[in-house]
Amino acid sequence: MANRWFQQYVFGLEKYPVRLQFKLQATGTQTGNSPQTIVRAKGLTSVTAAATGLWTLTLDDAYNALLGYDVGFQSKDGATAPLNVDAFVLSETVASTKTIVVQLLGGTNGSTATAPAANDIVFIELVLSNSSAV
Repeated sequence: MANRWFQQYVFGLEKYPVRLQFKLQATGTQTGNSPQTIVRAKGLTSVTAAATGLWTLTLDDAYNALLGYDVGFQSKDGATAPLNVDAFVLSETVASTKTIVVQLLGGTNGSTATAPAANDIVFIELVLSNSSAV
């Protein structure tokens, strides 16, 4: 598991929870190795895209389990409405290959693959377990 000096004194029932927060800036590229520029993301190795809005997040370290996640958006200019989509975790292998596959879906019925516009900001928070104890 991750061998780092994490901040302590988290009050909760999970043993050794880890919160990772990422701030990414969309590049406008929908597929390939750089759909996002990593602005600030301790613990994140890379973000790649297999298709529009289908991202693979690769973490620096392995963790026992993914406990939760949250994704938010900020518009590039502050004047237009931010992206209105839902983010779904399609698969995760944080204990072995250190990856999480996320699909962004939007549109009128929430079923259209969607990606943020160039320069939009994407905020991601992951809650992971760094312990096998339950």
